[in-house]
Amino acid sequence: MIAEPMACRSTRFVHARMLAGAALVALFASVPAAHAAEAASAPPSSGAGMPPERHRSDRWITTKVRVEIVAVSVNQSIHVHIRTVHGVVTLTGQVASADIVEQFTHAAKRPVGVRSVEASGLTVAVR
Repeated sequence: MIAEPMACRSTRFVHARMLAGAALVALFASVPAAHAAEAASAPPSSGAGMPPERHRSDRWITTKVRVEIVAVSVNQSIHVHIRTVHGVVTLTGQVASADIVEQFTHAAKRPVGVRSVEASGLTVAVR
């Protein structure tokens, strides 16, 4: 058996590492292109950065309902609890008048993903 010179072995090692590095670069370079193609073929969502309607979580719906209710009651104190389960929003608490119950119920129906609103838990506070 003839012994290989040390320089020849180290050259093979360097070539193998370069080949492995080039393969990794090619692999990682193709990932953004594949992701871009996937994103381009996906259907557009209803809002920037928001998931499609069927993926809206109850927490997201609750947050959007709270925003709508706060917008309706700018000059009022709000003592309303909002709970969402499978898109069904339940409002409980005390409000100042029956008119506000109507406004809150209407506001709670606005966000996308709300299936129904149950407002029988809202009571008019007696002064």
